[in-house]
Amino acid sequence: MKWYVAGRAGDTVKSGRKASSASGELLRDAAVNMHSALQQLVDDSCRRAGKAPWILRDAQGYELVFKAHCSRKGDKGAAAGPHVHVSFTRDDYLRGCELLLASSDPLDARTLSLTTYQAATVSRGDDVRPRHLAELSWRFLGSVGPSQCFAITVMQPPEGGKTLSTRPAYKGIIRAQLPSMCPLGALFRWLATRFAIEGESLPTPGHPQWQSFLLWPGRAGKEMTPSNHAELMKKLYKLLGVAPSKVTHELRVFAAQAMYEMGVSLEVIQRIGHWLLDSFGTSYIVPGFTPEALLALGFWPGAAQKDFSGYWAERFHVGVPLELIYGLFPGLKELEAEAAAAQQAAAAGPRSGRVAPEAAAVARLLRMGAVMVVQDALELAERFPDNPIHKLLMGYASFRDLLFSYKNGKRLGKFAGQRPLTVKEQIQQSVQQMQEQCMAAFTSAAELNWRGFEKLLRELTRGTTAAPAAADATAAGAAAAADTTAAGAAAAAAAAAAAAGDAAAEAGAGTLPDVVVQNLQAMAAGELPPSPEQQQRIQEQLQQLELEEQEAQQQDVQHHDDCFGSAASLAAAAAGQGQLLCTPSGAVHLLHEVAGRTAATLTPGGHHFTAFMTGREDQLPFVQQQQQPLQQQLLQQQSDERPPGLSDAEWHMVVQLRQQQQRPPGLSDEEWQLLLQTRQARRQAQARQQQQQQQGRQFGSSLLQGMGTVEPLGEIALPHITAQGAAAAALGAAGARTATTAGAGGSVPIDGLLEVLLDMRQLITQGRQGCSCAGMQQQQQQCEDHGMGEAGGAGEVLQQQHQKQQQQQQQQKQPSKKGVKPFPSLSVHTSMEALAHWYAVQPHHSEVAAGRTIKQMEDDGSHSWRAGGSKQRWSEYMVLLTALEEKQEQLVDAQRRLGRRGVQVDMVAAAQKLDEERLALPNPNPKSSKPMSICQFREHLTAQAHAAAAARLAAEEAEAAGAEQQ
Repeated sequence: MKWYVAGRAGDTVKSGRKASSASGELLRDAAVNMHSALQQLVDDSCRRAGKAPWILRDAQGYELVFKAHCSRKGDKGAAAGPHVHVSFTRDDYLRGCELLLASSDPLDARTLSLTTYQAATVSRGDDVRPRHLAELSWRFLGSVGPSQCFAITVMQPPEGGKTLSTRPAYKGIIRAQLPSMCPLGALFRWLATRFAIEGESLPTPGHPQWQSFLLWPGRAGKEMTPSNHAELMKKLYKLLGVAPSKVTHELRVFAAQAMYEMGVSLEVIQRIGHWLLDSFGTSYIVPGFTPEALLALGFWPGAAQKDFSGYWAERFHVGVPLELIYGLFPGLKELEAEAAAAQQAAAAGPRSGRVAPEAAAVARLLRMGAVMVVQDALELAERFPDNPIHKLLMGYASFRDLLFSYKNGKRLGKFAGQRPLTVKEQIQQSVQQMQEQCMAAFTSAAELNWRGFEKLLRELTRGTTAAPAAADATAAGAAAAADTTAAGAAAAAAAAAAAAGDAAAEAGAGTLPDVVVQNLQAMAAGELPPSPEQQQRIQEQLQQLELEEQEAQQQDVQHHDDCFGSAASLAAAAAGQGQLLCTPSGAVHLLHEVAGRTAATLTPGGHHFTAFMTGREDQLPFVQQQQQPLQQQLLQQQSDERPPGLSDAEWHMVVQLRQQQQRPPGLSDEEWQLLLQTRQARRQAQARQQQQQQQGRQFGSSLLQGMGTVEPLGEIALPHITAQGAAAAALGAAGARTATTAGAGGSVPIDGLLEVLLDMRQLITQGRQGCSCAGMQQQQQQCEDHGMGEAGGAGEVLQQQHQKQQQQQQQQKQPSKKGVKPFPSLSVHTSMEALAHWYAVQPHHSEVAAGRTIKQMEDDGSHSWRAGGSKQRWSEYMVLLTALEEKQEQLVDAQRRLGRRGVQVDMVAAAQKLDEERLALPNPNPKSSKPMSICQFREHLTAQAHAAAAARLAAEEAEAAGAEQQ
């Protein structure tokens, strides 16, 4: 505005003195004229610098500035001091937190807690100072963290601040990535300082002090005054060497700016800071629980990208001994006892009913807070040894053992197994699993092919003529009639079926694929006994699986003994089998319960992992939780035997009576209970075995169905069988032997077929290497079509994207022809017609074979042809090309108005019209007698566009002024 009034030496734009009064104050229409003046200045500057023109589009911003900083009362437009101060950054915030942590003064813990709380909740100073202990609670958030996350909730009652005066406000806080900046650790560290070091006692539930217990009291235990709060902040700013324009309000500004820099949307920032208040945000949702904002305020990566897998730290997985918790909060045990007593007496009166939930919530909250303090101290105790809380914790031997075990586990990477997978890692893991499952299925198919091949060899070698085969069938039938045992009947039926298959094959009634499929189905159903080679192969596989299982169990035991810091050191684990540990959820477990978890349940998302982090164990021991699926299966079996009409209690008595009746005489109660446990374990093992067998049968049946339609072995042998010349040469003297039918391809001798198939053994077993077996080619192609073939599970879409990227990279790497650039300078074109011919008619040199023009490539979005060109030069082209398209539309509209519908006007015709207009215009250089060039015509079009925009803006401003007057 000062430039617009006074001007500047050398500017071609005239100053706006006529828009100002005698005293230099801007008049009302200054904002409208200022936009045109600035646009002219920008055009001149761009022209002198040879840059593309810039268009200022928003004229309303100038009017807003005028209304805010200029008035008719003599205000000279001096702007107020800004809130945001560039000297107060995240590094200064971290440095201030570390300075307060290193201090031995207990009151500095109050300053640290107050500072981190205000920054984490984006609150005003008057919203922070009156907060009480009874207003704290917790809430589980299902969308933060690998499974769940608990947030500490602070309820701000109505009439408690300036942002919300009629409705309560809720603020949520989660743990920060760095323990030195964690607001929850600082808050409970300050409470522990008050209770364990300064000797202050916890309030009694139901006492008047219970509701008035302040989190950050001022002088004489009363609410902190704004001046006292300002003194604390000024002291901190002096240590940091910064001088922000705001004192207590600076943390609110810093938190908003930090979220904005991390990519959080403006609406989320406005809602969580209560700058945006509406009925939706105050009556239906709680903006203080927005996961995106909570993660950003904790400085967790990926907050704005909705990636919650980054909310993880090693210290979160440490169970804390109960001794340390009661050492930090000496009155917590009494508070828990009072809360339990209040819950029992809740039915006695309405007052007890009100006190019990609040006391229980605060008691559990303090226990959770003590766990956070100890977990953060594992990272901070050695860095800040003068901190009063760290000195207190280092006095406990259990904390020193815990610290030693935590450091060793972290150094050896024992916590890496609990780190949640990122989105990219989850996709890679899914693709790898799909590939492994696909290869396992193909390997099983190849193994089943080979077993069927072995059975085929045994069946074919049993007889060489039709008569022996028929005799075998008759003998098998007689043996089946004589043998009455189940095993004998099954074996006889299998032998008869095999012999009948041989006879049918020799008679021409059955084909080779049919025999193979029948044999495979019989083997899968267990009707055919396996060969000695198969038995040996099965035994080797079982031994290998047993060895792998033993190694996995040993790794699990070693992993869980060292992974969790909750087990402390080996000495503490040996001496403290009855030690109680507290998890981050506030739940208490024995040491051996926490250390006895399995690897599957410790992974993120596992049942025990969720229970460890959220406390939802439902009062079940870990061993019972692991056996719960089997117990449900046994209960289902018992319910099937249960007579109808009996209640649960009656059926339980019937079961006990049955057990007592089955009790052998002479057994004591302990021996009888041991016997029942043994029977139950045996039933569980049988149920597990039945479940595995059922899964195996389902997989085998599905595999047989797929193989029955493909006829794998028949397709492998068919090309070799039908080649009569090759078969006769391979069979030799064996050609006179008995033959079997091979479908439509004729017949070959059986002995020759055996020799051919034996030579094909390597071909048959190649299914182990990526399904190269001929009979599996069709299924392999189907799997590849669904993205599960040899492409590694990436799928057809990923393959297409990869191929497209490779093509683009190759196009970019291809060197252009010597002397040929993507597009020449604009001055090369002598007319608009030549420009239109180059753009829309002449094929590009890279697309001569396809005949594609530059316009076609631009319409298709193929901008790679511009690689290596100047963006500024192409912007000059765009001015003229846009004018060509507009002229083309004008000509089409003119033809339509004349009643000539469907007439198309090409770009060359539009360019001829523009050339006529260009030649009719005078040359801006009066000394030149030449017509206006293409470059001068572009500047002319740009000036016309600017003038039209200025006129349009002036008309809009006049219309708006008229509306205001009305």
